[in-house]
Amino acid sequence: MKLKNFGKKKQNRIEKLSAYRRRVIQCEKEFERSLARMRSVMTKIRNRPTAAVDEAKLLIEDIVEKLMCDDNVTLHLMNGKNEFEDIYFHSLNVAVIAMMIGRAKGYSAAQLKELSF
Repeated sequence: MKLKNFGKKKQNRIEKLSAYRRRVIQCEKEFERSLARMRSVMTKIRNRPTAAVDEAKLLIEDIVEKLMCDDNVTLHLMNGKNEFEDIYFHSLNVAVIAMMIGRAKGYSAAQLKELSF
């Protein structure tokens, strides 16, 4: 009986780890899209500042929404990949870390958006 329970527990841990890995991969893809969006905001800031601000607000809203759902995988992205070591990566990291701290302090989604923008 103990061996059977051990097998079930092991299978459960494997399934949880696999689900976590899938969430990390999805979060990495979303983070890369966020970097592209951040670059877009920065290129628009001089010529079309209103559009840049609107786009930045949408980006922050999307990040806050993801963070409110599952912040456990977000910190994984802070490792920094060489191809993203630029001002956009740093800016996005600072915003995400600020949001994570706010979330840990119990801030609402609206407060996190205000904190980030």
